Amino acid sequence: MTQDKTQRMTVAEEARAALLAVGVSADDIAADGKDGADGEGGLVAVSPIDGLETARLRRTDAGAAGAAIARAQRAFLEWRKVPPPRRGELV
Repeated sequence: MTQDKTQRMTVAEEARAALLAVGVSADDIAADGKDGADGEGGLVAVSPIDGLETARLRRTDAGAAGAAIARAQRAFLEWRKVPPPRRGELV
């Protein structure tokens, strides 16, 4: 029997990949526990499974948050057009 050399991603790696996939800028995702480019901390996301930190996201102002919400709304309107079986394959 051969050993499977495929490595599983950590929860933090999965979270980062998911954030990148939905359009979050790599600059806004901390790679090293600091907040993107400014290194000032950030909003901590934790896994509900084990409570471990999965990511830190840069804090933003109300204008940028509103723009992000508008983009998310447009993405949702497109996402709901995808047939449920196909969405199930991706979730």
